[in-house]
Amino acid sequence: MCATEVRLTQQVHLTQDNGNAEKTFAAPQYSKAMIGALAISARSSDAVLLGDFNFGDGENPESMHLKTEYVDVWHVTNPDEKGFTWNIEKSSMAKKGSFPGEVSRRLDRILVKSKRLNPQKTEIIGNQPVNKNSSVFASDHFGLLSQLVVKQAHDNSAQQTPKSTPVE
Repeated sequence: MCATEVRLTQQVHLTQDNGNAEKTFAAPQYSKAMIGALAISARSSDAVLLGDFNFGDGENPESMHLKTEYVDVWHVTNPDEKGFTWNIEKSSMAKKGSFPGEVSRRLDRILVKSKRLNPQKTEIIGNQPVNKNSSVFASDHFGLLSQLVVKQAHDNSAQQTPKSTPVE
């Protein structure tokens, strides 16, 4: 592996049975899936774990399984913003898929475990309808786009990864 090569080690989509208004029934399955995903990514010194975690910040028991060696890029780059990716106030698609009493929250994450990868910028994408006269979004979740800087092994400088630009 060259000094700037980074592999995506795991993408998750922890699912929830929307047929039941109670979320707590699924907690053991979420926790088991979370532990499995973390175990796979633990094999590498540079790991990116991203996707739909289907639990919000601080929700337990799921949040307690997030390892401290993983950096949540949203918290690093936007410490004062909530970053709701499941926004039932803004997205009619999320509202339709929500359970009674559910609140908007940040269900989607990008977690990085690395001494070489430094998050520089993270933004929410897909948070506008696909066209002006529509209430249809690309997904019921908003996405995340993050820019990371890769520190070179042979010097102290950082090389920026190519920036992706969302299509509007």
